[in-house]
Amino acid sequence: MAGIARTYMGRVERGEQNISIQNLIKIAKCLKVEVGELIPAIIQLKSP
Repeated sequence: MAGIARTYMGRVERGEQNISIQNLIKIAKCLKVEVGELIPAIIQLKSP
């Protein structure tokens, strides 16, 4: 629905590629949620 290739999404899910803001917006629109709901809170992130 978002027009994003499965291979691209697979790489993003495996942490091999960063997702663009534009693609986050596409996904959020399809899911009818705010972009912020797709991103974890800073406090939940691990340090590199």
